[in-house]
Amino acid sequence: MTNFDEIYMLNGSIQKENYSGTPDNIYYFMMSNYLMFATGIFCEYSYIDITEYTPFSQNIYTFSTSQDVTEFSLVPTPTDNAIFYVSVDGITLSSDEYSYDDVLNILTIPTGGGEVYVGAYIVGEYTNDLTIKEKIILADAMTEWFVEGNVNNSSQLEQTMFAGVELHSQANHSKANLDVEKFRNGKSFKNMLMYTYTKNMPDSINLAKKAGAIYE
Repeated sequence: MTNFDEIYMLNGSIQKENYSGTPDNIYYFMMSNYLMFATGIFCEYSYIDITEYTPFSQNIYTFSTSQDVTEFSLVPTPTDNAIFYVSVDGITLSSDEYSYDDVLNILTIPTGGGEVYVGAYIVGEYTNDLTIKEKIILADAMTEWFVEGNVNNSSQLEQTMFAGVELHSQANHSKANLDVEKFRNGKSFKNMLMYTYTKNMPDSINLAKKAGAIYE
């Protein structure tokens, strides 16, 4: 098994600290989208099948509460082994500030009053035990989707906001663009091509041409 988080930690462009204030479940939802794109690229050029995995999943719950309400029934029931993100009026609670009873399906917070937001999620994992090289290839490939799917979109150059938090800054835009160029021209992309069907050389050449690594 390879937890998706092992790959996210290797990506230098989309680090979690750049999204301070963003709910953890939203961050992992975003990262899972980038990773699925990277998985598609890898599988297109590779003979290794990494399409067996447990995907990211989440349930989001919101409550408007009075001061004396501190217990909340979560419907639908969170996935087994879910990780929780809990905030009250936009203030994130640490894991020791709330409790969850998985038998009664009740989440308890210290004090009521305000807007309660709960994200119950699982990060996801590949069935395969990926090598460090394979993890790095996927982490680098995520950056291409980050740039081409978001930052290169003209509307994305206007900083996207989530609950008052800037998700993509101009600095992130510049760094991500540079990282894509490194990915396309550097050894990470060449490493991906090394996973092609080398025993069938014409097919390998065609794949390399398709990927832009060989120019006619």
